Amino acid sequence: CKVTASHMLKDWNSKKCLGFDFTTKGVHMAVCSGRDTQLWRVSGDALRFEYNYQCLEYDEHSGRVRLSDCDESLKQKWYFRANNLKTRVDDQCLDFFNKQGDVRVNPCSNGINQ
Repeated sequence: CKVTASHMLKDWNSKKCLGFDFTTKGVHMAVCSGRDTQLWRVSGDALRFEYNYQCLEYDEHSGRVRLSDCDESLKQKWYFRANNLKTRVDDQCLDFFNKQGDVRVNPCSNGINQ
């Protein structure tokens, strides 16, 4: 397993970063702060949340993403393609919408929210 340095996952259009909100217990996009709630580590095909080392996980039934204990399952495998973060489950893209920065997985559209 190759582990690299911690990184913020930033959307260049909105200038927001992928993070975790401990109040709502949800993965979301928010203004980049550089805090540990927005730091991720690439570990093979997994994205580990630096704060608690849980992995970003996709629920293909609801389209939602969440943090979960890492188990190397397909629902925790991600890759970058053409500036999109995609799931290996069904090759769909991480997508965010609304002012609250809710994050889901949707078909890739090359929209500014992906």
